[in-house]
Amino acid sequence: MDIKKAIIYVFSGSGNTLKIARLYKDEFEAKGVETTIYEIDKDYKNAPDALGYDIAGFAYPIHAFNPPEIFIDFAKSLKEAKGISSFIFKTSGEPLWLNDSSSQQLIKILSLKGYDIINERHIVMPYNMIFRHRDEVARQLYIYARALTKAYAEDALYGERENLYLPLMKRVHSTLFKIEWGFAKFNGRLFRVSKKKCIYCGKCERNCPVSNIRIVDKKFKFGNKCTMCTRCSMFCPTNAINIGILNSWKVNGDYQLDKKLKDDSIKFPYISDETKGLYKSVYLNYFKKADKLLKERNIRLEVLPSDEIGEYNLAQSIAHIENKD
Repeated sequence: MDIKKAIIYVFSGSGNTLKIARLYKDEFEAKGVETTIYEIDKDYKNAPDALGYDIAGFAYPIHAFNPPEIFIDFAKSLKEAKGISSFIFKTSGEPLWLNDSSSQQLIKILSLKGYDIINERHIVMPYNMIFRHRDEVARQLYIYARALTKAYAEDALYGERENLYLPLMKRVHSTLFKIEWGFAKFNGRLFRVSKKKCIYCGKCERNCPVSNIRIVDKKFKFGNKCTMCTRCSMFCPTNAINIGILNSWKVNGDYQLDKKLKDDSIKFPYISDETKGLYKSVYLNYFKKADKLLKERNIRLEVLPSDEIGEYNLAQSIAHIENKD
């Protein structure tokens, strides 16, 4: 490995993708690779040139089976890279196969600019839209994300290459769902703020990555640049923001994942063969596949009780439950 400097370009709405980027950085720097994280916002045209680095990462949350439009615009603005080794990772609230093709346009854009994209990884984190994951699920997802990132960071640094191009039929839905980009701008104009709840802290205006929110004389003005990252509504301290047509999907409040990680009163694992319903049907196979990979790579899950580090494995936990019965 002859990599000394890395840059990770990341767009993150609620902070999940940024958390993963920081985990990548920790793993890179543990191996002696100086790593810069650059957060994409409205000033993305001022992003540092990747030519000053040995490897470049591109990270985004999946929005309707695609990257957010701002991330695609950022990729288009990049200069040619002349074969710089690169990798992609993405986050979402579920491991559906429909998410597999989300990077196809991004890969095409970067490849045409000379970036050598070696692999792409998908990490599941708690929802910031649709519904709020219960604490047990959020904690389990984060514990697995931390372990998987160890493997994925190694894949990036040591050039674990894979075929990134999918058949046309597996890419069609991503193309169709780009309608979300236009919908986000339309729906963003429908946002409203409750005068009864709002404390006029200005957090939503300051934190909007596309400057779609302005507060003038205590009146809120929403423009047509919204990217539906939900940062404003997710972190509103009084839950005062109505997000238009999708308000029934709104999730409010920080998951405080690092705090939950250390809370051993939260059951782990929550999703196992014993689980019933939606959580099992959607997430159990994701955890089992992760267990297989982590076992192959000799990476253990780190669960952090209040006193000491404990190491657990979902498959072992399931076996323990079965033996107990």
